[in-house]
Formats: sequence, structure tokens, C-alpha cells
Amino acid sequence: MGCTMSKAKLALWMFILSTLFSGVIWEAVGWISLIYCCYLGKRKRFTTIKKESVPEILILFFIVGYVIIQCFLLNLDVASIIRLYGITKTLFAMPIMILLLKDFIFKRDVIIEILPILLIVDWITIISLITKIEALNILGGSQNYLGAINVILFPYIFKFFPGKKYKGYRKWFFITLVLLMIFSGSRTLMLTTAISFGFTVILEKDLNKKIRYLLLIILVALIGLFVLNSVASDSLIARGLSVFTNLNDASRSGLAMFTQRQYERYSNLEKLIGNGNTIVLSQMKPAHNVFREVLLCYGKIGLIFYIVYIIIGILFIFRCKSVNKAYLLMVVFLALLIGWVQPFLTSGYLFQVVIAFVMIRLYYADTPENIKKVSKQRMMGR
Repeated sequence: MGCTMSKAKLALWMFILSTLFSGVIWEAVGWISLIYCCYLGKRKRFTTIKKESVPEILILFFIVGYVIIQCFLLNLDVASIIRLYGITKTLFAMPIMILLLKDFIFKRDVIIEILPILLIVDWITIISLITKIEALNILGGSQNYLGAINVILFPYIFKFFPGKKYKGYRKWFFITLVLLMIFSGSRTLMLTTAISFGFTVILEKDLNKKIRYLLLIILVALIGLFVLNSVASDSLIARGLSVFTNLNDASRSGLAMFTQRQYERYSNLEKLIGNGNTIVLSQMKPAHNVFREVLLCYGKIGLIFYIVYIIIGILFIFRCKSVNKAYLLMVVFLALLIGWVQPFLTSGYLFQVVIAFVMIRLYYADTPENIKKVSKQRMMGR
């Protein structure tokens, strides 16, 4: 059992690493790791798992067929096909992860297993921000991207993580999140963290814990204000607080305008099925809004399908038997909120993978005590 667990963790780490780098070799490493984890999950099925995989298969079948049609009708070259493949794989990572890894994740707490490597990446980025050494920024300057990943992890680690056993991981995660907010000045990170923390406090049923959480909010707010006034520049403070006071963003408004102009210049065919790319050509960057990006890439048909895809997913959460419905909906809300102002739902494969991992884990985890029990049984099995 110990050997199998070790190989499984190695496969997970290799999969996470493969999402950080581009190239055919890393793409192969990622798929091999995923398939190996799928094999480990299905090698010894739990009899309690009876959920059929038909919905995920149908979604993926439609997506593959749609992309193939785009490639032929738009007469895409090899580079464009590869780009479209990457966008599609990222945007619909959720059904891929559910189809391949739900049995694997049911048996283990993958968040615990991937957290160390995510923290390493976080700290490399934090050091690069502090020292201004660009070579250390392995994500190409996208500290907002790391912040978004940590925000999605936050509800699970704050509420469901077995804190006593993995106290060190939990502590370093919170320290890392605070430092990312301070040194990146990401308004999205600040707002979504506040929302996530607030909803988690509201959903807490234990009155004593709720009071402790509220006191923690006050303490963190006071420390945060002190640190900002002590070490941060005025521009960083203004940028960080503007998310609460200024709802207008000239850069994103401009992107929205250029996105609409580009779409209006599309041919009738492109308006219907898209042009296979999310880039606003006049700005050479994505539209920074998932719905506009889907419209550019997949057209009206693709946008309608994506909206239906989200609605069906939300309806499934409402109808599922998991006791963590509220937390699942919160993760969906946070992901869509981030996707409203950042391009991470179409360009951030690791971001989508973390969303999938957290949601599958929450779906299977009845209570924090249940997670602790599963973790204990896994340790005893070694």
C-alpha cells in the first residue's frame, strides 16, 4: 500500500508540474499522470460509488465534435488547432477531471497531497516579487493567477482541512495568501478572499467558531492595515482598496469595447461558431471575461452551450446528496467571479484543475470529521 501511495503522489506532483510548463513533452507527462491516477482509482472500486459517467461523456463528446467542426470549417492551421486544443482542454477541465479522477479522489485527500508543491510555486513567486528577480517568476508574472488558485483552495483548507494533523501546511497556506495579497496588490484576490471568508463564517453552524472567526477577521484587518501603511506604496494601497470603492475599470471597459468591435467584424460563420481564439487582436490579450472569450472562440453556439453547461452544473449541485452544497455553490460563484474579470477560466489549466479537485473533494466529504476519519484510515492502511 505504501508503494502505491508513493507512486500516486508522485503522479499527482508530475501532473501539477506539467500544468506549469508548455510543450509536447510536458503535455504527454500530464496525460500519462492523469491516466495513471485514473487507473489507481478504478483498480479497486468502492461499492458505494454508483454515479454514472454518462453526463461527462456526453459533454466531452459534444465538445470534441464541435472543435473538429471548427477546425474544418475555419480551415485552421496547425498552430491554431494546437491553440484551440489548449483553450478547450482548459475551459472544460471539470468534466475531464470528474470522468478520470472521481474514484481516485474519493479514496484520498488530493488537496493535502498537492498543497506542498503549490506552496513551493507560491513562495518562488513571492520571492520574485520581493527581489524583482524575473527569472524566479515561473508563471510569467501572473501573480494574480496564483492568487486565484489560492482563493479557490481557501474554503476547503479553512473549513475542511484536517488542521491538527497538517497544522504546518494550514498555517503556511494562510501566511502565503496574505503575502500574495500584500505584494501583488491584486484587487481580485482581495475581494474574492473577503467573500470566501465571509461566506465561510456565515455557513459555520458552531456559534463559538463563528465568534472566533469574526474576531479573526477583525485581527487580520487590523494587521493588514498596519502592514499596508508600513511597507506598501501608496499606489498599491489605492489599487488594493479601489475594488471596494471603484466599480469602473477603464482597461477592462476598453477590452470589452475592442472585443465587441472584433466580433462585429467576424464573418457570419465566425459569429456562429467563433474563430478558435480568445485573443483580442488589437490589444494582443484575452478579453478578460470568460463569456466574451467564449463568444470570440466558439461563437454564439458555443456561448449558449457554455451557459447551459454552467446552469446544468449548478442544478446538479442543488439536486445532489452532498451535505456541502453551499460550499460547492460558493466555489462555483468564486470561479465565475474571477472569470468575470480575469482570463483564467480559458487560459489557466491549473486553476481549472484546482477547482475540479476542490469540488470533487467537497462533494465526497460529508463533514470535516469524515475527512479526518478517511485520512486516519489511509494512514493506518500504510
